[in-house]
Amino acid sequence: MAFMGFVNVYALRVNLSVALIAMVNETDSKSLNSTDGQCPVTEVNSTSPFKKNGNFNWDENLQGLILGAFFYGYITTQIPGGWLANWMGGKVLFGGGIFITALLSIVIPICAKTSVSLLIAVRVVQGIGEGVTFPAMHAMWGRWAPPLERSRLVSFSYAGAQLGTVIALPISGYLCQSSLGWESVFYVFGGVGCVWCVAWMFIVSDSPAKHPRISREEKDYVETSIGVDKHKDLKTPWFSILTSMPFWAILMAHMCNNWGFYTLLTTLPKYMREILKFDIAQNGFLSAVPYLCMWIIGNVSGISADYLRHNKILSTTAVRKLYNGLGLMFPAVFLICVTIIKCNHILAVLFLSMAVGLEGMIYAGFNVNHLDIAPAYAGTLYGLTNLAATIPGFLGPQVVGILTDNNNTMCQWHKALYIASGIYAFGAIFYAIFGSGAEQRWAKKPLYQAKNLQDTLTNHDSTQLHRAGGGHVPPFSSLHRNNMTINGFLSAVPYLCMWIIGNVSGISADYLRHNKILSTTAVRKLYNGLGLMFPAVFLICVTIIKCNHVLAVLFLSMAVGLEGMIYAGFNVNHLDIAPAYAGTLLGFTNCAATIPGFLGPQVVGILTDENNTMVQWHKAFYISSAVYAFGAIFYVIFGSGVEQGWAKKPLNATKNVQESVTHYDSTHFQGVNSLHVPPYTSPHAKPMLHDD
Repeated sequence: MAFMGFVNVYALRVNLSVALIAMVNETDSKSLNSTDGQCPVTEVNSTSPFKKNGNFNWDENLQGLILGAFFYGYITTQIPGGWLANWMGGKVLFGGGIFITALLSIVIPICAKTSVSLLIAVRVVQGIGEGVTFPAMHAMWGRWAPPLERSRLVSFSYAGAQLGTVIALPISGYLCQSSLGWESVFYVFGGVGCVWCVAWMFIVSDSPAKHPRISREEKDYVETSIGVDKHKDLKTPWFSILTSMPFWAILMAHMCNNWGFYTLLTTLPKYMREILKFDIAQNGFLSAVPYLCMWIIGNVSGISADYLRHNKILSTTAVRKLYNGLGLMFPAVFLICVTIIKCNHILAVLFLSMAVGLEGMIYAGFNVNHLDIAPAYAGTLYGLTNLAATIPGFLGPQVVGILTDNNNTMCQWHKALYIASGIYAFGAIFYAIFGSGAEQRWAKKPLYQAKNLQDTLTNHDSTQLHRAGGGHVPPFSSLHRNNMTINGFLSAVPYLCMWIIGNVSGISADYLRHNKILSTTAVRKLYNGLGLMFPAVFLICVTIIKCNHVLAVLFLSMAVGLEGMIYAGFNVNHLDIAPAYAGTLLGFTNCAATIPGFLGPQVVGILTDENNTMVQWHKAFYISSAVYAFGAIFYVIFGSGVEQGWAKKPLNATKNVQESVTHYDSTHFQGVNSLHVPPYTSPHAKPMLHDD
């Protein structure tokens, strides 16, 4: 029932994202009068003659305000929702919040036709209703979810949000294009939400003690594993919460995740329609694909995370940091990839699906972490973090609206994706440093009087580092102190991976260029971005898994091995931009790149001198990860695969192979405005690519 509740929560939240496209009059929309920087309409992305001719003349700024209005109300009930759920239980609060939202959804068409101000007001009130849902459900799981089953239970129930998105987006697109019109979107989802609320109130109970149909065995198991429920007598330790770094780690991860998540959730249909030029039926379906991936990955992550904890392969802290780091860094990487491939529609959908889908790993990361560090106050903590994380809900769409208003081009959308990518990366790093899976002392004393399963789990978190020898890193040499052969072999494994991936990258990069699938600039940026961002991600992973030797070797091998992709990135780029001076250019860049050769080991030496601990080594990995990420982002923004004008003239007066490649890279752009993406030459021809 909780799963179906969140299906309704997100169906009611996102249906406007698609309906808004049909509601706005395309003829009068300023952003659509120009096709600068937008992709061409082809057979690939247009199968329908549908042309939206909506009722409303709303510009991009106003559309952003309408989409973001929901979150102005949503933010106001986060803390009250958590407190009320802890005090009175989450059943009535969760069901009532959804009922208000569903009922108001039915009146949206009337409100929109009456006044845009009234529409905005209704969206604000809908946000107020839905604002209590997540804190209420977190409070309920605090009474229902045994510690070693939290990841899978929370992940499964909250994954209903993604399935709700998957259902709502294509159905909304179909309804908008049907004879029923965009109004039917709100009638259908509002009606379904009201029916679910009635079923919820009759079937669900606040706690095992109140459930009329639960077996005695299950009731005893849940209550024993969680502890005696005395939540009504608890006083919230506000000062301890607000001075707790694990709490702030959850809050920052939650905020950074929601910036990218809500930016895509509310504006992805617009990007699909206005930049990639998919029609509204395709738009709804394709906009839903990433959330289908997220739903699948979210459930798999919850099950695998609990397996790692239950079998004591990793501590709770390590599991949370690992899944959270991957769930934020992968979207950061793939959003950058979206900016590189431009109008390749297949890769655009693939990378967006990867960006949103892999974000589902956060359901086994920060999203369940409130229950780890303070199960007695999980609803309150979720209310606090979701309060802060709601701010991106209205800022994200507003930023997109400001960037694209009167300049609705691919370049402007890419700026929004760069911002989201940077925020994702910051959240991953902050949580990796300050996050924890151990129950906090200020949260434990009031609730538990005796040891139980949660105490055992917390003990597993806190004692692993002690057993490792006071925080010392178990390097390969200490793992096999008397066997330098094994040490040497393990240290060589990452570079074997790098050799293999480097060769595969070179072959595949040339294939993409030779077959005109991607331009030289796009290929260089794609391989360079992945070749630097993947090491950044996996070095963070190394800091998370600590003493797990198998995973340490695996992640170091991935970090170094995937760096081999740079051989098809910046490493060959000198020959692209200035073949006549490639040796000189490499001399310059390699001269500068030699500086880290002596600075890097010096930094490690300074950090570990007289303090050769895991914590100090992790600092070195954090520095390396940040430097990798900076290099990837800088190159994506400023890199090019086009032979430069200053390098071309002195080379040859006659045509040769290099000039042919350069001609392909540069001449297709002649005579076209510099922001235009060139159209397909024919409905069946391969797209002509360019570099800019």
